[in-house]
Amino acid sequence: QNCLNHVNKPYFDACDGIFLNYWWNGDMILSSLKLAGTSRRFDVYVGVDVFARGVKYNAGTGCAVATSFLQNLGASAAIFAPGWVLECGSGKNKSVDEAKIEDSIFWSMLFKS
Repeated sequence: QNCLNHVNKPYFDACDGIFLNYWWNGDMILSSLKLAGTSRRFDVYVGVDVFARGVKYNAGTGCAVATSFLQNLGASAAIFAPGWVLECGSGKNKSVDEAKIEDSIFWSMLFKS
């Protein structure tokens, strides 16, 4: 499910949130937030794949394109595979202290205020 719709809305109503897939677009997110309503819009968690499989942004800090877009819409993000930094990215094969720094850089890039 790339969006909240009338088919999955009964399940959304019966639980505390929904985690959307990664292959969404702006129209899908806007319609999802509208259908969720003002009181539940932040319960729609929009999937962002840090490996960037099948999406229009790049892996790692390239996900900032998606998180910035979602932040501008006032949508919640569900980050899949944040361990990418240590497994494949700039923190791989680094000392613990260096890896922590790289991880902090990753998170600061995704959620700039």
